[in-house]
Amino acid sequence: MHSEESAAAENLGAICGLIESRAGLRVGRGARQRLKDSLPRRMALGGFPQLCDYHRFLRDDPASGRELDLLAGLLTAHEPALMHPQVCEHVRRFVRMRAPADGERTTQGIAVLAIGPAAADDIYSAAVIIAEEGLDVLSGQVALSAVDVDLDRLLAAADGYYSGRVVAAVSEESLRWLFERASRRRYRVGAALRSRVQWLYASPAEGPPRTVLNRPWDLIICRDLLGKLTSRAANAWAGIGQMLSPCGMLLADRRAGVVGDLECSRCGRFWIHVRHENWREEERAVRSISPVRPVHCCLLPRTDTLWTMIRMLREDDGNATLSRAKTVAEMDPFNAGCRLAMAVMLLRRHAVGEAQTHALAALAIDPHSPEALMVCAMVYERQNRLRKAEQFYRKVLLVRPTMASAHLQLADVYRKSKRDADAQRIYDQLQDVLGNLANPTVAAGRQIHVASASSTAFRVGVNSVIRPE
Repeated sequence: MHSEESAAAENLGAICGLIESRAGLRVGRGARQRLKDSLPRRMALGGFPQLCDYHRFLRDDPASGRELDLLAGLLTAHEPALMHPQVCEHVRRFVRMRAPADGERTTQGIAVLAIGPAAADDIYSAAVIIAEEGLDVLSGQVALSAVDVDLDRLLAAADGYYSGRVVAAVSEESLRWLFERASRRRYRVGAALRSRVQWLYASPAEGPPRTVLNRPWDLIICRDLLGKLTSRAANAWAGIGQMLSPCGMLLADRRAGVVGDLECSRCGRFWIHVRHENWREEERAVRSISPVRPVHCCLLPRTDTLWTMIRMLREDDGNATLSRAKTVAEMDPFNAGCRLAMAVMLLRRHAVGEAQTHALAALAIDPHSPEALMVCAMVYERQNRLRKAEQFYRKVLLVRPTMASAHLQLADVYRKSKRDADAQRIYDQLQDVLGNLANPTVAAGRQIHVASASSTAFRVGVNSVIRPE
């Protein structure tokens, strides 16, 4: 019996190590217990009789990527709770300091960024407080962005549904102005406010996305993430204090590095970081731990999945390409790019069922690959499963906001679903995206064609941006 308990503890520790190495999230004592309690159900769903069999699957099987992400999500589980008292107190104090005095006019805006599992609650709470302090939260002067490390939770947060119990802390005026009743017991954040929030995915191990590194922020709220990161992943997030504008404030659950031009103080369970007023913008690139570079299509990460897919799809002979991709998949089962190439080739041949199998396999290996998400969305759209296609196109835009073809295809799905207002909103967002790309012809000579539907074709660029023809 003792040896069985020892083996179980060893397998549990090995599973925790796999999660930490993949997701960059620290498995503490409480998280380890939550993981231990949930493993029997996950094992039963997968048909694994012993914990060692489940561990062997997570370690060796290429389809374990999605399962590891689900287990990592248990480490950042969050109960929806708007208007956290201590967070609201600090945010209200900050907004009052930045708000103009009576009778004064100002063109200075406020940029708010929320990071972590509670990002949706914090960004909506900040929007409510800004509105209650007399600022027009729906105007262009207020920039709102939310970053989360869980793609599914981020997608749900963008929908903005809350129970009546959760919104009980919101004032009646704010509830009437910024929320709408979805049912007798559910409320939804108003469409105007939801459209003002920019939703972005961030990998815990890689740090903040480049989109938020591209500008200074007046207020950053990161109250439920830094304490859950491994030491290696924490280094990637250590520079978020450098993203603050002069007199900006960072509210975090851990101290965000030691920076000379930041004042750091402890207040309850939070650390308050304030940037000095005399900080100069040109010092950002010199002092920043994570150098700030403008968002440009050629700076997007070149993933192995994308490069493998491009090398295979540039072949002239489709049969040879498909055969070569199958051979590579047999030799290297963890190669998501060859599976994605097979899915695209099968889509061209209208073999949608086989394409779906390979696309989902690629997504299991690399769950946050925008190319894998895009091909899965194209497969579901071919099957006329518009709701599933919409979810995957939205996930693509969360991971890669500059993917122009995802905007176009999502708008097309909305039009097929008779949601013309949503389609128009996506077209407007696309205009902003194309306007922000400094050089839309980058790598134009190194692109390949991908047909996603009978009447639509796309160019997949080497910079991981899929462009319409």
